[in-house]
Amino acid sequence: MQSTTKRKGVDSRGIPLTKSLLQQYVHLLVSRASRRLAGGSVLLVLLYLLISTTSESVITSETQPLRAGYRQDAVAIPEAETNNYIHSQDWETPFSFSVSPVSSSEEVDIAVLPLLEERCPVYTFFDLSEFTKAGKDISLEASVLTVWKRAFWALGFKPIVLDVSHAQKNPRYVELEALPNMSPEARLEVLRFLAWSSMPTGVLTSSRIIPMTTWPTHSDLKFLRGCQFGPLTAYKDTLTSFMYGSQQYVNAFVAAAFQTGHRSNILGYALESLQLEDRSEHFAHYTDEYVARNCKGLELSQLPDLINAHLHSTFLSRFGGGIVVVDPFLESSHILTYPALSTAYAIASCPVVAFEDFCPPNRPKDCFKCSKQFSPTKKYIKFAPSIPDTTNELIFVTIPHPLLHLALTYGTPDVMDAELVRRTTTRDVLVRALTAEINVDEAMLGAPHRTLELKKMAVDNSMVLDNIIFSIFEAQFALNECAMAREVEFQVGFRFNPPEDVDGSSQQSVLDRAKDDSTRYLTSGRSSSTLAVTFEMLELELEHCLPLSDVKRLRKDAAHIPKTAPPTIAKDALPLEVADASSVITAVRRRVLGAGAAFLKERKMIEAWNMGDAEIWRFVSALNERAAQECHVWT
Repeated sequence: MQSTTKRKGVDSRGIPLTKSLLQQYVHLLVSRASRRLAGGSVLLVLLYLLISTTSESVITSETQPLRAGYRQDAVAIPEAETNNYIHSQDWETPFSFSVSPVSSSEEVDIAVLPLLEERCPVYTFFDLSEFTKAGKDISLEASVLTVWKRAFWALGFKPIVLDVSHAQKNPRYVELEALPNMSPEARLEVLRFLAWSSMPTGVLTSSRIIPMTTWPTHSDLKFLRGCQFGPLTAYKDTLTSFMYGSQQYVNAFVAAAFQTGHRSNILGYALESLQLEDRSEHFAHYTDEYVARNCKGLELSQLPDLINAHLHSTFLSRFGGGIVVVDPFLESSHILTYPALSTAYAIASCPVVAFEDFCPPNRPKDCFKCSKQFSPTKKYIKFAPSIPDTTNELIFVTIPHPLLHLALTYGTPDVMDAELVRRTTTRDVLVRALTAEINVDEAMLGAPHRTLELKKMAVDNSMVLDNIIFSIFEAQFALNECAMAREVEFQVGFRFNPPEDVDGSSQQSVLDRAKDDSTRYLTSGRSSSTLAVTFEMLELELEHCLPLSDVKRLRKDAAHIPKTAPPTIAKDALPLEVADASSVITAVRRRVLGAGAAFLKERKMIEAWNMGDAEIWRFVSALNERAAQECHVWT
């Protein structure tokens, strides 16, 4: 049975209880209790003072950090360095950010996130010394292991690599060392089971078992992610290469195998003991025999790239409707969609065509041939002013801070005047634009409830990607790289950019197509008489992401775009023509992410006027920060 012992300094969800985090919790309780019961709030204040005078070492664990993803003790997600969030069920309200750490000299809003859902562990065994003794290709196995971890993480599991140190935790490891004349292959299998028995309940797989599915929310996968297992079970087509069972049954199996003299043939004993389920359509088993028989001409060193190509093609086959880049404000902030657009084209680009001669093992005859059945044309990648109400399209949503959006809309990098902002701007324009296709009566769904709908969408896609990728422009996009954050690869489950040592021509063609689409979109006739963006504002960014020929073409097309500037909302601002997008984004990004009273006053003013836009920015920022942090720990 899985142990329920709590580690010192860690709560029931595995979140470290540091002094700062405890103070945030108590401050939240104080703010709420003060509205209901004055006497109760006094007790909470006393509790806060007690925590403040307690040393950090009394609260937190003194355990040294271990190698992430390789040790059983690494079960807690470290506290965010910026303390940008706490966990509470109260996230499911339109505005749930009104918490500030009173111990801080600077006022900082804290986002309230849903409790971190525990991922079911999926284990595999890899030990450098033991694999070398067994004659395994270490370089190949390590490369396959990288693909294995990324694919299982994207499917909502927690990939953990076991080694001999885990097997040594089982008391029967001593008996294994005493066995004479055991082959290296048989020893590896025994070590694999001993290591599994020392871990919490989870799934044990070979690193050659790769999740290859077009339906990540299928009931079979939901069952496996639930991690509520009983007796040892396997599939008929993968047998001992993919097993799941509770820790109690795993321990009982290992004990019985040693007691009955089946230590040297533990695989044979497992086949007699396992409960077998029908073949699973969601997992591909890349055995050496399958590769030799069905992938003639493929060098074994190419296996990781082949698996990655199969993951890529399988992912593309999920979205017959194409890829949508949401761009609600073409006239003012189209520049903010460029990294998402570039990433969309990279994902839409078919993998290496030579690999299409070989199908995944779980779909040997009817696999998706990307270059034959799908072409990443301009029609496949499209723009939309709001989030489409569909599930067969992959959707990119970029969330800018309302301060940056206003600055780009009015073409000024200068500090904004509060009175002019209130008189000349509409509140929560981003939230309203993104949710325009939500089929609800406008009278029943104002900006607060639209904000909550967006928060739910973000949460629904945070652990297992359904079809919407939310990103924060200021935190995760880099204009000079023309691409989104690398964490996207762990959301989709495969590497979609060319390796660093490959000629850059492939990536350049991706950017060419992306910018061709941007050119067509900018000059499609949607421009208004008060178009705030001009070619001069975009030219510097375009030179980062475009060949010179495309820049010249866009400059020619831009001559036909009206350049009437809207009224400025900054005091003593320079004329629009000299405030290019580069200076606006650089100046405003510093004010959005910076600390100190000088930045805080303007930011608070903008956020108070745009509470919905500020809430979704703050919420998605914290959600992505936590996801990236968890991914870094385990992968």
